[in-house]
Amino acid sequence: MGYISDQKVVILIDGGSTHNFVYEQLVFSLGLLAQPTYLLHVMEGNGSEIEYMQVYGRAIVQVHGHAF
Repeated sequence: MGYISDQKVVILIDGGSTHNFVYEQLVFSLGLLAQPTYLLHVMEGNGSEIEYMQVYGRAIVQVHGHAF
């Protein structure tokens, strides 16, 4: 368990991952603003590929008393 903008959330940590993802419905409920970026190709654990063209920055994530 952790917090994003004072909202309690479930956070899954994968030390081998290079990217972080957030549930889209949570993005909208927190009012996080999307920032356009270059096309990102991300491979899921099952081998399928997803494309993203936006990022959400400046969200403070708190886990076990540490802010990221």
